[in-house]
Amino acid sequence: MMLPLRYSVYIGVIIIIAITDIFLVGYIWGIIVAKVMRKKGYIENWFWAGFFLRLIAIIIALSKPSLIDQSHKNYPTNPHIREKEIVEEIRSYKQLLDEGIITEEEFERKKESLLK
Repeated sequence: MMLPLRYSVYIGVIIIIAITDIFLVGYIWGIIVAKVMRKKGYIENWFWAGFFLRLIAIIIALSKPSLIDQSHKNYPTNPHIREKEIVEEIRSYKQLLDEGIITEEEFERKKESLLK
């Protein structure tokens, strides 16, 4: 039994609306997850995880630690840069010691805390 043309058009419109809705909702979830991960400092593309996994992806994104918070620490990832900073700080404290602004004891305390 064939459906009248009128019903076929209705069914086709309903299918198009459903597919559009699925893609639109996936697109919105993808954008949300990608923005959350970008704000946390991740450079990977999380759009597709949000598009397909939706709520699961946003839960994963929210539970991941922020890389930006870790970058605010004064410890660069390159150990040579950190060593140069330590040497410069010790030199500045040595200059303060030579000028008599700090005592020998304060200088040694600062030097030991920097070298730990």
